[in-house]
Amino acid sequence: MSPNSHSTNTITQNGYKKKTTEEKIHPKSQTLREKQFVIRNSVLTDLFEKVPSVVTIQSVFGATTISLFLSIILKDYLEIGEVTLGIYLIRAAFRKLHIAALLWICYLLVTCSIFYVFQLWAVVRLKLITNRKFIKIWDRSWSAALLVFYILCFRTTSTLVEYFKLPEASSAIILFEQIRLVMKIHAFVRYNAERIVKYKPHTEQELTWAKFNQYVYFLFAPVLLYRDEYPRTKAIRWDFVLARMGEVIGVIVYQCFIYHRFIFPSYKDFGIRKYTWVEVLAPALAENSVPGVLILLAGFYVTLHSVQNLFAELLRFGDRQFYKDWWTSLSLAEYFRTWNIVVQDWLYAHVYWDVYQLTNSKIAGKLTVFLISVVVHEWVMTYIFGFFYPALSYSFLTAVIVSFIKIPKFRFSNLIFWYLITFGSGIINSLCTLEYYARVNQPASDMSSWKHYFLPRWYTCDCIV
Repeated sequence: MSPNSHSTNTITQNGYKKKTTEEKIHPKSQTLREKQFVIRNSVLTDLFEKVPSVVTIQSVFGATTISLFLSIILKDYLEIGEVTLGIYLIRAAFRKLHIAALLWICYLLVTCSIFYVFQLWAVVRLKLITNRKFIKIWDRSWSAALLVFYILCFRTTSTLVEYFKLPEASSAIILFEQIRLVMKIHAFVRYNAERIVKYKPHTEQELTWAKFNQYVYFLFAPVLLYRDEYPRTKAIRWDFVLARMGEVIGVIVYQCFIYHRFIFPSYKDFGIRKYTWVEVLAPALAENSVPGVLILLAGFYVTLHSVQNLFAELLRFGDRQFYKDWWTSLSLAEYFRTWNIVVQDWLYAHVYWDVYQLTNSKIAGKLTVFLISVVVHEWVMTYIFGFFYPALSYSFLTAVIVSFIKIPKFRFSNLIFWYLITFGSGIINSLCTLEYYARVNQPASDMSSWKHYFLPRWYTCDCIV
C-alpha cells in the first residue's frame, strides 16, 4: 500500500488515520492505527525558516551563549593563566572509538543477515503451508529463536562493553545502536511476517515480498516502522547536511562545557573530603537545575533534530516529524506523547498494540510500554557508567505517576511543566555525578561484591558529615 494512498483529510496531526464511527462505538473492534508517512519538515526546521520571531530568539540564544563562553575564557585566563572548556571530556569519553566502530560494523553485518534468515522461514512456510501442524511448530520454534536472539544481543553487547572497558561516549554509541538495530529487526520481522501469515494460496491475493535494498535503506533511515517505500525528497541539500554536522560537533562541545564548568565542580571532591548535607543537596535541588535543563535541551536537539535530519537529508527521507512541539506541553503526559515520535510510534505499533490484542487491556499495554522503557533505559545507564544506579528510573516513575494525575489546565500550566522538567533534570544530573565521583574517589574494597553494583556508593562510603 502506498504511504500516500489515503486522503489527507482522514489523517490526524500525528500521521495516523482517524478512527471510524464503528471503532468509536465499539473500541474492542479497533484495528491498528497505521502510520501514514508524508513529506513534511521537522517542527524546528519550519520555525527557523518561516517564523522571524523564532529566528530572533535563536540569535539571542546564540549570542548569549557566545558571550558566556568568552567571559569564562577571559576569567580563566586572567585568574589561572589557562583556558579549559572541558575539551578533555571529549578525549576521555570518546577513547577507543575505533573499537566501537568495529563492533558497530559487526552488528550491522549480523543485522543484514537477518533478512536472509527471515527469507528462509518464509520460503519453507509457504512451501508447506497446507501442513497446519508443521506450520504451528515451525512458527513457534522461530518465534522462540527470535526471542533468544534479542536476549543474546543485549547480553553480548553488555559483555563487550565491559570486556573492552569502553568509556562513556563510545559505550553509549554501541549500546544505543544495538537497541536501534534490534528495534529495526523487530519492526521488519513483525511487518513482513504478518504478510506471510495472512497470505492465502490459490487466490488472487498477491504476496508482496520485501527486497534487500529496501531492508538496508530501512536500517539507515531515521524511522522505526518498516515500510517497503517511504516518501522521498527530490534532492540532497548539502548545505543543510553541513549545517546539521556542525550542530552535532557544536552540541558535543557545548555539553562538555556545561558539565565541566557547572555540574562536575559541585561533587568532584566528594570522597576526597567530607561533604555536609547542605553541600550535597544544594546543587541537586537548586544550583544544577538550569545547567541540567540545558543538557536536556542540547541532548534533545542533537539527537532528535540534528542527527535525525542529517540522515533524513542524506537518504532523502521525506517524513521528518521526529518530534512535535513538546515545549508547549501543559502536562507531563502530553510531553511523553510528543517528545520522541519515532520511538513512540514503534512502542505503539509493536508493544502496546500487540499486548492490547493479547490481553484486551489498555492498562496492560501501557504498563508493558513503561516497564520496557525503564528496563532499557537502566540497562543503558548501567553499562555506560559501569554501575547500577536507578536515579533515572525513580525520576521517570515519579513523572509517570504525576502524568496520571488529572490536573486542570490553566494559564500557568506550561510554566509548571517547565519547572518540573528543570527541577528533574537538575536532580538526575546531580545524583549521577555524585555517585560517579563517590565510586572514583572512594572505590569499594570488594569490587566483585553485588553491593558494589546495587547500593549507592555516595551513601555507604561514609563521606557525609
